[in-house]
Amino acid sequence: MLDDFLYWFKAGVSRELILAEHPNRGIMARVSDPPSLSLMPFEGNTNLIISNSLYSVKTTLFKGDISLNFVMD
Repeated sequence: MLDDFLYWFKAGVSRELILAEHPNRGIMARVSDPPSLSLMPFEGNTNLIISNSLYSVKTTLFKGDISLNFVMD
């Protein structure tokens, strides 16, 4: 999911941004700088069902802060 996030918010690509104070309107915005990441990886456990068998698998959970700067033309 972190790779998908970084791909979606790469610098210079314009996408529609919907602000919380006006949820029925959108504006085209782009990320002015690459995202600033301050993350720590933690180990997490989750259960998957594959072919009617339950498996416990380990995953990586990231916790921290991500800072974005937008430019709206």
